[in-house]
Amino acid sequence: MKMEKENEQNCGMEKLFLTSKEAAKYLGISEGYLRVCRSTGKMGHVTPPPYVLIGRAGVRYDVRALRAWAAELPTYHSVNEYPEEVSI
Repeated sequence: MKMEKENEQNCGMEKLFLTSKEAAKYLGISEGYLRVCRSTGKMGHVTPPPYVLIGRAGVRYDVRALRAWAAELPTYHSVNEYPEEVSI
């Protein structure tokens, strides 16, 4: 794994697809929460990020799709703006 990462850095290549663990870290959430959201199709008051299935490798998250998904998340200036189904 370490060698793989070094090879990517040496080639100037960024990973295009992330594992669930890597995607969760990238988003700042736990892998377990990401897995539950993927299974239920719910993530609080938003839809969870899209993912792909790649053969035996399994679930992968496209970095570009994660960035686009995150850019579309609602932003707030006050807790008074939260949707009613969101609890603090």
